[in-house]
Amino acid sequence: MPAWERITIPALVYESEWDKDVPAKESAAIIERALQKAGNKDYTIKIFPKSQHGQWAMATEHPFNPLSHRVHYNLLFDWLLRHVKAPKR
Repeated sequence: MPAWERITIPALVYESEWDKDVPAKESAAIIERALQKAGNKDYTIKIFPKSQHGQWAMATEHPFNPLSHRVHYNLLFDWLLRHVKAPKR
């Protein structure tokens, strides 16, 4: 976690509930502790329900049953709009 312990800029972290490679709750807790150790006060950690590694949204655990990624995109775009200052034209 040394890399996460150096992140002091705003961070958005996605985790997947059904990720068989990375346990979401444990990973989120470790990343949060590392960001706090870095003194980062502006981070968002989201565990997406019914999704697997790579953020594939699933209706069931069956890997060929994808749902819409609208929730992922909405969170990402809302977060970006709050954190990125675009130059005015």
